[in-house]
Amino acid sequence: MAVPVPAAPPAVERGSAAEPRPWPRVPRAVWVFAAWAAFMGVLEPRELMPWIAPAGALDVAARACTGAVLTLGIFALEARFPLEREPWPRWVAIHLCGAAAFWIASVAILFPVHQRLAPDATLRWRDALLSSLHWHVMLYWFVLGMGLALHHAGRLRERERAAARLRVDASRLEAELAEARLIALRMQMQPHFLFNTLNALSELIHVDAERAAAMTAQLSGLLRLTLAGDAQEVPLRDELALLERYVALQRTRFEERLEVEMEIGEGLNGLRVPAMVLQPLVENALQHGDARGGLLRVRIAARREGDALVLEVRDDGPGPRPGSSSSRRGVALANIRARLAHLYGPAGRLDLTAAEAGPGAVARVRLPVRGDAG
Repeated sequence: MAVPVPAAPPAVERGSAAEPRPWPRVPRAVWVFAAWAAFMGVLEPRELMPWIAPAGALDVAARACTGAVLTLGIFALEARFPLEREPWPRWVAIHLCGAAAFWIASVAILFPVHQRLAPDATLRWRDALLSSLHWHVMLYWFVLGMGLALHHAGRLRERERAAARLRVDASRLEAELAEARLIALRMQMQPHFLFNTLNALSELIHVDAERAAAMTAQLSGLLRLTLAGDAQEVPLRDELALLERYVALQRTRFEERLEVEMEIGEGLNGLRVPAMVLQPLVENALQHGDARGGLLRVRIAARREGDALVLEVRDDGPGPRPGSSSSRRGVALANIRARLAHLYGPAGRLDLTAAEAGPGAVARVRLPVRGDAG
């Protein structure tokens, strides 16, 4: 099953209309004005520009408004000609021109204002310009540095948000891919089980048509259960109920030759197990137990060992060959191992070993405890 992968968002060029601004326009202007008002409120302006005539709140407001408007202009110029995109000689030249414009515009606005507040016929434009040159140049580069810092801080925050979104998308895609693989593995199990049962039915139909008809009816009911559910995990009680239907089907096939014993520990019925994990193990046990003929004995057990749930299916067949603990490498066992790895990682595993006493093999599934006891 293919999982669609969303296309990566296009790179945003700095200074373009699509680039997200680090702060909205109106709040930015408010913050800039507030900063200038605070700065001008504590500054003694005559130490830097002797021609300024302080006149209380009106003077502070005039200087703060002028500084705020020109600061927004510096920020706009910095965004229009960013340092990382412009050759540095051109960038320096642009901002030298910007510093000159900032100097001239500031004096052009503030000089008439202060002449009205405190007229001085001896003060000339040339004097006002020259006496404040060093102050305006210094202030321009300071404001430009603040603009660069704020802009790059906003870019860094945006990159962090984009990285967080990518991590979330990657986690979601990883989960969807794992779910798709689990669905594919389960869909692989269903036809595998069906084909094996139909093969057994085709053999029986020529020997005993009446038993074959009963087996067909039982198979129909079992298929409704196996094909209806789509959950990856089910309570152990549901898995055992499905297994009992399968065992009943096999009793019709093997009659008195089949003996199945279940030993389920107390308080385990509500714990969750992979759907259809026991049926292929029992089918595998019957397949290999029938190879030697005679009575078929299968023992199914479930117990809790600390934080792990252990499921066992034991048969009395020939068992694995000496020197190999996993000689039965059919579709069923490979499928179960893959599902356990996807669902539980290293905490879920399937081992196939020879029985401790006597002939036979033990398929042992170990998985972490999930769900409520019941």
